[in-house]
Amino acid sequence: MDNEELEILEPATPRGKLRSKILSAIISFLIVVVLAVIAATLVKRYYTVTFYVNGSSMVPTLDGGDPQIKDDGDKLILWKNPNIKRGDIVVFRRAEDDYALVKRVIAIGGDTVKLEPTETGVNIYINGKLLDEPYINEPMDKDRVDNNQTVTVSEGAIFCMGDNRNNSSDSRAFGEVQVSDVIGKVLLIIDAETNDISFPKK
Repeated sequence: MDNEELEILEPATPRGKLRSKILSAIISFLIVVVLAVIAATLVKRYYTVTFYVNGSSMVPTLDGGDPQIKDDGDKLILWKNPNIKRGDIVVFRRAEDDYALVKRVIAIGGDTVKLEPTETGVNIYINGKLLDEPYINEPMDKDRVDNNQTVTVSEGAIFCMGDNRNNSSDSRAFGEVQVSDVIGKVLLIIDAETNDISFPKK
């Protein structure tokens, strides 16, 4: 016996305890799944809405697809009741329209917007500061604005324009948009062709 090694064995886990652990793990997993589904449902119902782009007013930022085919353009996930800032892309429906529009917010309440034609296009000044716009499709045609058009945006309103300035009906034509008419701010963009998901760029 002196030369023999004694092997000490761990006591076997009782089957009842093992079953209890497995059952507990399954219940915990199901609870997590149920909570995730409930959270996703609440977010979708109360905080987000889906919108499909139709038209070319936001090219190259957004693809409107074939205007003759329903829901052929980029899919947008909108955040309802957002805190709107300059540079945001929003979807709104004015009372006088029976359709929604998607545009970029150029100015918010209290801002002064000046559109100044130049030899190469139109400069936009917000509160006297030249606006840098790397997102536009091409320089704005001088004929698309009144000479030195200047607007002070009302509180509770926004001034919006399409990124495709020469093919967009926006605040240059119909004036400021009431924040109360905004359906939502673009949170995610789902590419119409690749289904790739991206965030809107400012």
